[in-house]
Amino acid sequence: MVALNSAEVSVLVKEAGKEVIGSYVRNVYTPHERAVVLRLYRPGAGSGELWLVAGSAIFYVTASLRVPSTPSAKTLQLRRYLINQPIQHIQQMGYERIVELYFTKTEYRLLAELMPPGNIILTSDNKVLWVLEETTRGGRVLKKGSDYLPPPTRYSLLPGANIQDVWEKLNPKSPLVSALSRDLGIGGKYAEEIAYRSGVDKMKKVEDITEDEVGKVKQALNSLLTEISYPSPRLYFKDGEAIPSLTVLKTMEEYESKVFENFTESVINAYMYEVEQSEAKAARDRHEKFVERLRKELSEKQHAMLQLEKKMSALEELITKVSEHINLIEGFWEDVDGGLMRLREVFGEGVKYEQGLLVVGTEDASTEFRKGVSVHRQVGKMFEELKSIRHAVQKLREEVDSLAKKVAEAEAKITPEPIPFKAVKIEPRRQSRPFREFTTSGGFKVLLGKDVRSNITLLKKHLEKTDIVLHADLHGSPATVVKMGSKASQNDLEEAAQMTACYSRAWKEGFGNCSVYYVSADQVSFTPPSGQYLPKGSFMVLGRKTYLTSELRLAAYFDHDLNPHITPALTALRVGVNHVELRPGNTKAHEASKVIADLLEVKPSEEQLQSLAGEIPYGRCSIYFRNKLIRS
Repeated sequence: MVALNSAEVSVLVKEAGKEVIGSYVRNVYTPHERAVVLRLYRPGAGSGELWLVAGSAIFYVTASLRVPSTPSAKTLQLRRYLINQPIQHIQQMGYERIVELYFTKTEYRLLAELMPPGNIILTSDNKVLWVLEETTRGGRVLKKGSDYLPPPTRYSLLPGANIQDVWEKLNPKSPLVSALSRDLGIGGKYAEEIAYRSGVDKMKKVEDITEDEVGKVKQALNSLLTEISYPSPRLYFKDGEAIPSLTVLKTMEEYESKVFENFTESVINAYMYEVEQSEAKAARDRHEKFVERLRKELSEKQHAMLQLEKKMSALEELITKVSEHINLIEGFWEDVDGGLMRLREVFGEGVKYEQGLLVVGTEDASTEFRKGVSVHRQVGKMFEELKSIRHAVQKLREEVDSLAKKVAEAEAKITPEPIPFKAVKIEPRRQSRPFREFTTSGGFKVLLGKDVRSNITLLKKHLEKTDIVLHADLHGSPATVVKMGSKASQNDLEEAAQMTACYSRAWKEGFGNCSVYYVSADQVSFTPPSGQYLPKGSFMVLGRKTYLTSELRLAAYFDHDLNPHITPALTALRVGVNHVELRPGNTKAHEASKVIADLLEVKPSEEQLQSLAGEIPYGRCSIYFRNKLIRS
């Protein structure tokens, strides 16, 4: 289990906060009994997962690390509380190893206790609504309905803190490494590092350390805290254990290590490595138990086969002797006493006679004879028994051979190859797109600026010679670029013009149509004529403009994954997508998004509705469906 100190938890919280704040909880699942995963979505940025591992760590990852298992009843309870909740804030409780998540719409607070044994708790107004594991320890009760009481606080040394007075916090009777780890809360790996850098024996009791050595320890401690303040994340592999660190550890120079861009990646890789090692060990244990069962079964069958072979050999020998001395057995009844003596000379002490029954044989094989019953008939029965035993021995031999082969194959797999380390790369979640974009019915990509700044960025950094530029003939229009537009058809340019008109001020003014011009890329200039001034955020168009008149009509729809899209109505009609038409109007965007979903008979998440609402021009519209006005 990955173990972190307070400073490391603080770094993880800062790195996760950049990704999770403003995200919506799309789903909740528990990949194993000690972890809760929040599947998150942030409009314009995409999806990711926030992992909360009780008694260990938290981290945010864009890729799904584990296929969700069938949710338990407990998981479903937490899911009902958190689905579609937007995350307002994430923070560390004081400087403890406890992380708090706050949600915008409710008083919910989700707490992850990362010190062992750890727990995950959902509260409202400090009352426990849900808890991963109900416990009662040392008077602290964690169960539904109880007040949430955090564990007793422990001192943790903060990076940048004044270390002159920390020596007084150390237990004088403890070894140096134990005191640094426990009393300063810096953890074992950093305590080992400080002792190593200072050159002081780590097992020396604090009270026995000289003043000169105290100075060396403080100097090493100060140096390490400074390094931790400017992380250089590493992951060390020591004796099958993955150890994340915020800085280079001289105590682990001899071990394999990996360098990461951020501490989150180091912790994720440590966690996944240990999960895989643990699963591999569990698999080996199961396999060894399986092999042991095979060995036991093989031993039992071998023993049974040896016993049968012994009996078969004894019976074969008995049949031979009986066949050779049939006359003695047949004449036994004429002189019982004399016959008994003669038979014992041949068959040994295994000959007995009681109550008219003659028994001939040994402990391993014997047969019985009665007066008046044919000896040859009894010998026939012995042959039948021998035949049956031979068949059983043959069957057992085949089973033993098969089992021996299985055991050999299984034993060869008991010690599998060591699991190689596979680094998990955490790609940053995509940022909000700087431009609006869509693809025309003819397959041409169209980019639209969102404001003055993105207009200029689009034209200065993304305009190429073969592109076409469009702009509405009024203030407040987006700059629109049709990539490779010089090859576009008139239909493609009409669609680009319609999108440009709809996101211009004409929509806000409630116009029914708008005039849009288009020019080639080389007609766009950012240099004014001599003696003239070009306002900041403006551009000039040189030469002739070609004008189109565009109706202000957009199409809204959801794709297969319920992601929202807004395109020109012309595009939607030409490609045949099922859509709702939007025109200038007074229906608020958030309300409109719900009406659109109802009309299209889909059930998107709250964040998907928010994303759709955010794309409706100027936050208002009227709604048409199949040429019928639904909302004005």
